[in-house]
Amino acid sequence: MQRKTSKSNKSYTLGYINLQTKTIVLDIYSPKTLKPKSLNGLIRTLAHEIAHLQKPPYRQRYKGRWIARQHYPEFYKQTEKNINKIKADPILGMHFRKD
Repeated sequence: MQRKTSKSNKSYTLGYINLQTKTIVLDIYSPKTLKPKSLNGLIRTLAHEIAHLQKPPYRQRYKGRWIARQHYPEFYKQTEKNINKIKADPILGMHFRKD
């Protein structure tokens, strides 16, 4: 992932997905300190980006204008389902346990 802005900029990109090519790109470093992120945070970001494929954005009329619904309640429910599936996995689920 190429960083397009300086370290002091307040807009952060944790990851993004190209819906046409189905390519997911994650930022593995924390935006502020540029230290590696925890696996828990990376897996959660990955679950969020996968939910974009499962519940794609759509356009909707709202107060007389067209808006793009990218993050909406059904999307967040799908993200939570993805995280729960990962938690149930014996290998990836160990990164969510607090021991």
